[in-house]
Amino acid sequence: MDNKTANKNHRITTLRRLVLALKVLHKTARLVKYPFLLFLLLLSTEFHQAVERSSMLDSRAQLNLLIEKNNNDFDPAYLNHINEKVDLIVSRSRLNGAVLIAKNGSVIYENYSGYADLRSPRKEINENTVFQLASVSKQFTAVAVMMLKEKGYFEFDDPVYNYIKGFPYPEITIRHLLNHTSGLQNYMYLLDNFWDKDRYPTNQDLVDMFVKYEMPLNFSPGRRFAYSNTGYAFLALLVEEVTSISFADYLKNELFLPLGMKNTFAYCVNDNNYIANRALGYWSRNPRRLIPADYHDGILGDKGILSSPADLLRWSQALSFLPPISEESMSEATTRALLNNGRSVSYGFGWRLKKVNNYDFVYHHGWWRGFRTAFKIIPEKDIVIIALNNTNHNIGHIVRQINNVVLEEFKPELYLLAESY
Repeated sequence: MDNKTANKNHRITTLRRLVLALKVLHKTARLVKYPFLLFLLLLSTEFHQAVERSSMLDSRAQLNLLIEKNNNDFDPAYLNHINEKVDLIVSRSRLNGAVLIAKNGSVIYENYSGYADLRSPRKEINENTVFQLASVSKQFTAVAVMMLKEKGYFEFDDPVYNYIKGFPYPEITIRHLLNHTSGLQNYMYLLDNFWDKDRYPTNQDLVDMFVKYEMPLNFSPGRRFAYSNTGYAFLALLVEEVTSISFADYLKNELFLPLGMKNTFAYCVNDNNYIANRALGYWSRNPRRLIPADYHDGILGDKGILSSPADLLRWSQALSFLPPISEESMSEATTRALLNNGRSVSYGFGWRLKKVNNYDFVYHHGWWRGFRTAFKIIPEKDIVIIALNNTNHNIGHIVRQINNVVLEEFKPELYLLAESY
């Protein structure tokens, strides 16, 4: 798409918004002329808000019922088998963090090891300890964007230029950002080399820097896949631009509060100096190697969501039973993206996709400032694996071994036979 076409699209979008605003003003003027109609409007608004509050409470209640299910549906021998095998994996790994496994909506394994703050040994990690999710955050950004698409704010194939003022790449669409095919360069290069202000940068600052330094694209959009933190930072800004609400507040009000995720939020470096139950990130298990926040932490969307093992369990339940997006959107989010040449890539919207032993995996890993994270769903087996670590210790090998345990066919007679020796 050339600049002339992009400018035309931008003007059309602006005119549409102007027409909508004029219609609202006209309707309001008519209602003011007829006070009874204005009263009805206000009454209907209150009713709509009440319905939304009721729906929010209903979602929480339904999730509570799902999570309160006990493990009585499982063969005790199966539970013992899983616990013994995963305990061995975790103990050998020297994990300082949490591992939680759920099947059919019920927890079948959980382990909390070590300390949230190595300088305070009494602060042990538990199900409510809050971890930086790193790139596992991307699925929340993607869901927020999909929610807005379903509400009619935009289409996935719309140019980002139409919605983010000054965005310098008219050929990049929202879909390109979601599936990492935009060709954008890594924003961290810009911050590392050119950020010189005495404050944390915002996502809008990124747009300004990409314009100022005339950053070329690495390839034409849709030509190939290249994992892009920059794309997800711009998606967070997109949410702010079309809603006029901060990204953190949108997630809080539209996702986290409705789902009862009380320990989940977008990290704001200027507002969250103290966070109850928060795990701090370390380079190692050495308490002197704490990793403080720096200017990169001002950017949200690609990272920056903090959550607990218990809240991530709620999130997995919501995705299965009370999805905040439609079944069609969820299907698209977990379908491999297509390049311009028709080839597929192993990424959807906010989720990586692969097969392990012929089972589909929907997952994401994360790594940021001392934190290593993993969130995996095996849809066919209805299994969720959550692994969180705050000492920069690589947990990839732990998760791979857990994959093997939960995928293997359980034969009680073999387990009981082994137990007898």
